[in-house]
Amino acid sequence: MYADHQQTRDVDPFDEALLYRHNGPELIVLAALRAWLRPQCGAVQGELDWREALLGAGVGVEGMEALDALLRSLLYVSPRPLDMRCRCCPALAKDEATILQSIALLQRGRFKETVVLLGEWLEVPALSGVTKTVWRLAEALGDVGLVIQVRERDVQYMQ
Repeated sequence: MYADHQQTRDVDPFDEALLYRHNGPELIVLAALRAWLRPQCGAVQGELDWREALLGAGVGVEGMEALDALLRSLLYVSPRPLDMRCRCCPALAKDEATILQSIALLQRGRFKETVVLLGEWLEVPALSGVTKTVWRLAEALGDVGLVIQVRERDVQYMQ
C-alpha cells in the first residue's frame, strides 16, 4: 500500500529527515516525476523544478539526465497518455507505480522482471531503450542512497 504518499502535500521533498523514512526515497522520486510533467500546482501553492527535487536529495547531473530522458522517451513511446498525477494528489497513478517498481527492481539487478513489468505497458521495440534509461536512473539514485523498495503499490487508474 502507498498510504504515506498523502503526506507529500505537507512534506518538503528536500527535508533530510524524509530520506530516513521507509518510503522517503520514493516520495522524493515521485515529487521529481510529477514536477517534471506538471511543475505548477495550485493546491501546493507554487512551482517545483524537478531538478531541484533531485538536487536537494544529492542526485547529480547523470541522474537528472536519466530522469529527463526517461520521461521524454515515455511521452514518445507510450501507447497512451502518461498516467501521472499532480504533486498534490494523494493517490498513485499506474505509470508512476510502474516507474517506481522498475527502478526498485533494477536497483536489485532484477532485469527480467523489469522487462516483464514494462512490457505490460510498452510495445516491444521500446522496451530495450526504456529499460536501459530506467537502469541509468536506478543506478544514479542508488549511488546517492535513494533506494526504492520493491513492493505492491495501490494505484488509482485514469478515468
